[in-house]
Order: sequence, then C-alpha cells, then structure tokens
Amino acid sequence: MGFRNRCLSRMPHSAVGDSHATTSGVRHPPRRILRSVVFLLISTGALLIFIAFLGDWRREHNILAQLRKYAAKYSSRMGEGGALPLNLELDVPRDPRSRLIDAWLSPNETRILRGSSRAILAAWTIRLPRLLGPNGRGVILFENGSFDVKWVPLGQFDASLAEQSAQLRLLAPHPSPKIDSQP
Repeated sequence: MGFRNRCLSRMPHSAVGDSHATTSGVRHPPRRILRSVVFLLISTGALLIFIAFLGDWRREHNILAQLRKYAAKYSSRMGEGGALPLNLELDVPRDPRSRLIDAWLSPNETRILRGSSRAILAAWTIRLPRLLGPNGRGVILFENGSFDVKWVPLGQFDASLAEQSAQLRLLAPHPSPKIDSQP
C-alpha cells in the first residue's frame, strides 16, 4: 500500500475526496457561506429597524422642537398670575401641504377653560404616523400657569380631547330660554 492510500484509509469518510459532495452527488455550499448569508440578513434587518427607529425619533424630536417655539410665543402672551392667554392663534402656514399645527383653542374656549384645574390641550399637531410604535400627535399643554410640550399617542390624545370637550360643554354658559310675555 502506498503512502497516499495509507493516509486516506486512516481519514474519516467525509474527509476523503470532495468534502462538498454527498452520497447523491449533490454539492452543498460550505457552512461558512451559509453563516455569512444568515449574518448578512440579520444585519440588514437590524439596520432597517435602526433606520426606522431613527426616522421616528427625528420626526418626533423636530416636531416637539417646533412646538416649543410656539409654546414660548404662548408664554409671552400669558396674562397676570399665569392666566391662559385668550388668543392662541398662531401665525402658521395655511397651506395643507406644509401644515403642522392642526388646531388650537378658540378665544371663547380659552375663556371658558381659564379656571380649569386640569391640563388643557391648547394646540396640537396633525396626526403623525410612526413606523415603530404608536402613531401620535405633538401637543401643547397648559397646566399650573405654564405651557408644556409632549408627544401623545393617538388613543390617549382622543381620550383627552373628548374629556376636554365634555368639560367645555359643562362649563359653557347656556343661553337662557326666551320667555314670551303675554299682553
């Protein structure tokens, strides 16, 4: 027996000949290629999730920064003793494509809610979609004589707005019924 045959006879069967061949003759890619493909797919997925998270964070951060500017304008309009300003209208673009602020309280609503002990939704942004996490709105809140800016999920915003609308209906002066005088 020659040297080559003796070495081959001592090696396990899988190491003899083509290591990629199976008994059926079909070649399988080496494990390192499979590991590389799996690693590439996992890395790509993680990168896409990071990009989506970063986009959501930047959108929320930029909106809250813009709302802080509006809140500072509101603060400069505050009345004596930290009273809620009656005029909450802002100089914002009316073009629907560039609109950020969706609504704010009217002077009549601010007059009614001025003495409220709960946080007041003074202004809010349009509905803002997120890729990761709940969609929401940026809001300017008035509480305890100061304005605050927050990101609020849509469900919580809808509940707060419904509660504030109910409070407005309760506190709004109702017109007195007309009494027809008979001659």
